Amino acid sequence: MTRETVTLSTTSDFSGWRAWARKLLHDRVPADSIQWIIKAPPSLYAPSAMRDLPTAPSTTSLPRALAALFPAVFVSEAPDRLHLLYLTLETLRDGMPLPDELTQRLQGLARESREKALDLRCQMPDARNPEC
Repeated sequence: MTRETVTLSTTSDFSGWRAWARKLLHDRVPADSIQWIIKAPPSLYAPSAMRDLPTAPSTTSLPRALAALFPAVFVSEAPDRLHLLYLTLETLRDGMPLPDELTQRLQGLARESREKALDLRCQMPDARNPEC
């Protein structure tokens, strides 16, 4: 099986991940044959316009509830998060129902990320957050 290696520039490179996911979905590359790597560019201040991202039409319609989970799952610290997100898109593209385990895992990762973000906000001096 041929492995595709995709390199993202930072842990917050959601737009890069989305561009590559669209391309790989369009090319029907299976989730299990993709290796996602996060590698910082040689220069911290290199312009992001220097990146060479693929273009491809969107092949999948994402339900609103899932779309709301994706950014939070993306910034989670789970090592398999990029694989899980792509697997979700692949399953939807193929018209298959999402397994409950996958949905629950995405929801759990999103919840953990949001809780961490709230904890960080609450630790800031003069945090004006009513949830703290």
